[in-house]
Amino acid sequence: MANNLLPQSSFRPPAPLSAGSPPRAAGEFPSPSEKLWRLAALPMLLFFTIPLVAIFLRISPSDWWQTLQHRSVLEAIRVSLTSSIVSLIVIVIAGTPLAYLAAGAFALKMLLIPSWIYLLSYLPL
Repeated sequence: MANNLLPQSSFRPPAPLSAGSPPRAAGEFPSPSEKLWRLAALPMLLFFTIPLVAIFLRISPSDWWQTLQHRSVLEAIRVSLTSSIVSLIVIVIAGTPLAYLAAGAFALKMLLIPSWIYLLSYLPL
């Protein structure tokens, strides 16, 4: 009875977005281009995975925790975090106005700003 009080609508929620190609039927094989992309991604996946696995296979968890307690390791972590935070702040403070100008409709600036960005990214500072 309560369903009759609600307005009837033809609204259908959108289909969920899928990453990549549409889903395959059961038993259907990947396309040759999909196989090629997977094969091309494999070296990079191994490049990141093998060193991480090797680190954890060489050392026991208790030794790993004791190593983390060393003063030099803590100092290295502190330096890494400090430099990352400082660079993030500089990028946000300097990069946001620069990105705003680059996204605007300024004809001359649209030519100069990307050139300046590329120049700075290639120069050693």
